[in-house]
Amino acid sequence: MARVDIGGGHWLDASAAASLARVEKRLGRKLDVNDAGRTRDEQANLYYRYYTLGDRSFGRPAKPGTSPHETGLAIDTDDRIGWIGEHGWIQNVSGEPWHFQYFAANDRHKSPAPAQALAVRRGSRGTLVRAVQARLNRDYPLYSKLVVDGIFGPKTEAVVREFQRRAGLVVDGIVGPKTLAKLGL
Repeated sequence: MARVDIGGGHWLDASAAASLARVEKRLGRKLDVNDAGRTRDEQANLYYRYYTLGDRSFGRPAKPGTSPHETGLAIDTDDRIGWIGEHGWIQNVSGEPWHFQYFAANDRHKSPAPAQALAVRRGSRGTLVRAVQARLNRDYPLYSKLVVDGIFGPKTEAVVREFQRRAGLVVDGIVGPKTLAKLGL
């Protein structure tokens, strides 16, 4: 995953950072980002503080290994901009109006990627694999307990195949455009 410094001590995945830059250009100012990418250890610390120590000075953190912040595909902001969704930023956590996740498939302003870049399969590595792993863990915890490491191995393939079977897709273990769309990525 290519991390891009977005200022204020925050970072994002390169594609999310590029989208955020387009949002800020249209806005004519920097977006007030309170939080963005974080490591798994930072996520674990937030989780511990919230659930063990009872620290409620921040929103309810996701279980380590499932947060889109760990992939650099999420921001927390107090700015409320209705059109941010057309740039791929979706407010998708109930009760957290400050949390936005970047979904490249919803970004109508990015340069189209080559078709082969929109598919990951066993042996693939990178940000998209991490996003797929995190989404499967978050939305399908009964059968997805993947390590979100960005490595598409046999366990990730098995969970993808199960997801495809349940979603009525071709069961090939390849996360291409149709599987990405069903996952909301």
